[in-house]
Amino acid sequence: MNELLSESKRRFVSGYALAEIQAMLGNKDEAVRLLEKAYDERSILIGGGGIGVPKIDKRFDSLSSDPRFEKFVAKFMGETQ
Repeated sequence: MNELLSESKRRFVSGYALAEIQAMLGNKDEAVRLLEKAYDERSILIGGGGIGVPKIDKRFDSLSSDPRFEKFVAKFMGETQ
């Protein structure tokens, strides 16, 4: 994670990829924040978050019951449908 954060100062690193790592580390607040950032910068698709992926991406399982994640998924799915 630290390596990616350092790299992100020199080149683009998708917030989606960083959110995946944060979610797997159990850092829910940061994972949701980074998902929102990826959405806002439209990098979610670049980072591998294709249509429906945030909801089915197993790396986000720790967020599945978090209301913020559910709200994010609803917003993302509404925009991509």
